[in-house]
Amino acid sequence: MAFLAYSSAQSCDNPLLKVYGLEGLDSPVSGAGLLYCGNLQNGQTCCSNATVVQLQVMLNNVTSTLQALAGERDIYIAQLDHNYTSQFQDKVSDLTDLTDEISDIQKDNAEVGDPIHTQFLSLRQLGSELNDISDDDTFKKDFIDMQNKRVTCFTTLLQIQAEAYCLACDPNWATQGVSTNGSITSASALCTTIQDACAPYTAAMDKFNPLFQAQQAYQRLVDLINYLKVYHEHKSIINATISDDIPTYTNATQRTNSEPTGCDEDSCTWQCSNLFNGSFVMNTSIVGNGGGVIGMGDIAYPDLGVTQILANGSSGDGTGSSSRRLQSSTSGTWNPDLTSSQMTITVTSDPAAVTNLDGESSASDADIDPHLGGSRTGLGIAFLVILVNIALSLIM
Repeated sequence: MAFLAYSSAQSCDNPLLKVYGLEGLDSPVSGAGLLYCGNLQNGQTCCSNATVVQLQVMLNNVTSTLQALAGERDIYIAQLDHNYTSQFQDKVSDLTDLTDEISDIQKDNAEVGDPIHTQFLSLRQLGSELNDISDDDTFKKDFIDMQNKRVTCFTTLLQIQAEAYCLACDPNWATQGVSTNGSITSASALCTTIQDACAPYTAAMDKFNPLFQAQQAYQRLVDLINYLKVYHEHKSIINATISDDIPTYTNATQRTNSEPTGCDEDSCTWQCSNLFNGSFVMNTSIVGNGGGVIGMGDIAYPDLGVTQILANGSSGDGTGSSSRRLQSSTSGTWNPDLTSSQMTITVTSDPAAVTNLDGESSASDADIDPHLGGSRTGLGIAFLVILVNIALSLIM
């Protein structure tokens, strides 16, 4: 009973102070005069004004991290569109011209021919999915729509983060959903707020997954075409292997992300427990790459040998599912007023300026894959020159 009484009283033993690396006061004092945190200004605080001012700096750092990740991903998506969309579709057309050869191989050796046919269907389907974003106007429209929805998601998440920082200075933490282990139990209304802000962003980002898939599958597509052309010439199954050529990126901004099961543009309960960890510190790698599961849906074909069956599978690292979920608290739940922190939050829709197609630069187009010449009209070499400059500025 004594513990319960202690937990419900005002205390500066707030576990979030340690989680966020903040220096708290020994005992609560009046919050009047604090620059930020409306939840403290009219009551008591466990933080000095200097510490509260530091919260804005911390929030700015999180904002910068998210904006940098978003910019890197924007650049990569634009490069994929330039380098792979029409080229992949042209190769799919070449593969379609070799369907007779696939049928003949199936008849000669089903163990080889059937897996080849399975890959043909998968690659053709991927080419069809690229059609939905293949023209310049559609790509740019969808791209800008995704960026605008990202602003809404990022702004809301940063508002929640700001309120969580203020909660760290609240002497009433034990009744506000904070557990002694530093995790937070949020009210169901906050989950709804997150979904309303971020589910549309996840769905909008998902439209660009065919570009990531095309990059991964392009060399496989080329090798398969060459294999079938050799068969066409010799009319016999050759002793050859089509090597897998799928790079594994450690950078989350260059990996696919998929909508978690049960998510659509209207709702995604998965986001409530995976865009943050149990202390409401953002999982920036997940948020920055689109708010979904990193790596899901990546193409993973084994090598193709003359007697080896190909399996059309997918792999994912499940990064999102490993995030700490919100824990049970001593009492109460947390449902913050997202305007209470009074901190400044600035999120730009196009942090890397990739949709500004009118810029000029003398930089070379060194980042363009030399094996994939640019063939798009509206997003041509000038666009990629801009992207190279942006990439260099981010590195510097």
